[in-house]
Amino acid sequence: MTYKVLEECIWSRIVPNDYKRIFSIPEIQGDVMVGKLIGEGSFSQVFNSEKHGEKIALKIIPKDRLLNLSNLNNLENELQTLRLLSHKNIVGLQDTKQNSKFIILTFEFCDSDLLNILKDCSYDSSELKRELIRDICPAVQYMHSLNIFHRDIKPENILKKNNVYKLSDFGLAFHTKNYYINNSAGSLGFVAPEVLSYDDYDIRYIDQWSMGCTLLEVWISKEKFKEWMWLYKNYTLKFKMLQKKCDIFINNLPLLPIDIQSALRIKSTERILPNTSSSDNEIVTHKYKFCRNTLYSSCNNFLRPKSILIIEDSKTCARMLECLIRNISKRCHIDIAYDGLLGINLTKTNFYDFIFLDIQMPKKSGIEFLNTLVEYEANLVKYKKPKICILSSVSTTHDRAFYTITKPVSKKQISEIFKRNKKMNTSLHKSKQ
Repeated sequence: MTYKVLEECIWSRIVPNDYKRIFSIPEIQGDVMVGKLIGEGSFSQVFNSEKHGEKIALKIIPKDRLLNLSNLNNLENELQTLRLLSHKNIVGLQDTKQNSKFIILTFEFCDSDLLNILKDCSYDSSELKRELIRDICPAVQYMHSLNIFHRDIKPENILKKNNVYKLSDFGLAFHTKNYYINNSAGSLGFVAPEVLSYDDYDIRYIDQWSMGCTLLEVWISKEKFKEWMWLYKNYTLKFKMLQKKCDIFINNLPLLPIDIQSALRIKSTERILPNTSSSDNEIVTHKYKFCRNTLYSSCNNFLRPKSILIIEDSKTCARMLECLIRNISKRCHIDIAYDGLLGINLTKTNFYDFIFLDIQMPKKSGIEFLNTLVEYEANLVKYKKPKICILSSVSTTHDRAFYTITKPVSKKQISEIFKRNKKMNTSLHKSKQ
């Protein structure tokens, strides 16, 4: 088979019904000015460039990669889907060109992607969640209205341009009116469990789960999301066990907003795509179970703190405080955050009996942390609130504070706090009996 015949066979699939329509795609005239490599996929590379003084992104696909049937199908899906879509929150296809070796797709240029924003760890999770729901969820609703399903929503495929988030990469997109399929596609950690079952599933509820997973990664700490990914890596071939483990994981998150919870329902027909009318302060309250480091199964355990968070920007002070606490309560679980923003993220995913809080810190001060915590707690029901111990070199107080410690901290001060807590919990326990 000559190269020309082979090329015609390839393009006969990409341009359905009439392979000669390939000649309607203009040939590249002259050299293409390619800039820095900004992204790379399984069969293509993305470079930045300029056109008439405006930044653009060039997706360059070697034609020999299309001999792989999977790559060919992905490109076919992407081209057909992008021609049907026109939305401000979807990265638009501007032009398509070709030469003897490459296919070049021209897209609008975006400044960054959600994955790099999450790696930076300097974002406000509540604000970022609100922006994603504002921008991406309407784009998903628009696609679904056209019977187009993305099937690969994840941070890598959400780009940012001028403070607006846009959905990209439609290689796995599916355009169909037959909603029950058995085609497995997606990324581990973001694909709905039923997709891994090899049975027919309803494609209309797949993107809701993926969007919920994306918001979950935004909301919880980076370390906590690694546990979520671990579930997928260990139970990929046991989708029913994966469903069960995912459900337990979600139910053990203490401050999970209801819009994320609604998108991560195990029963697919119960999933709801988050929308801008959802309140950021709507918190799911769970029926808490007795578990290690959080709740208590007996009166004796109930009198001793099991989980403590230290929020202190000085690493030396934080480690010294940790040593003092461990001298008094050796079995206590201790987390350390070096700024108020990280402290807020940890309180969303963990239960704490005590929070030792420094007042002056970067990103979020102690007072800002307290105000944010009070907002969350105002919407909680049957939730055991942590006791706040303020660490300050000057006299400082707050309505939410349980105790104020003047620096430098001593072992005697820590002991006094725990004794005071023991008396309060003892009297509370007796009154309940």
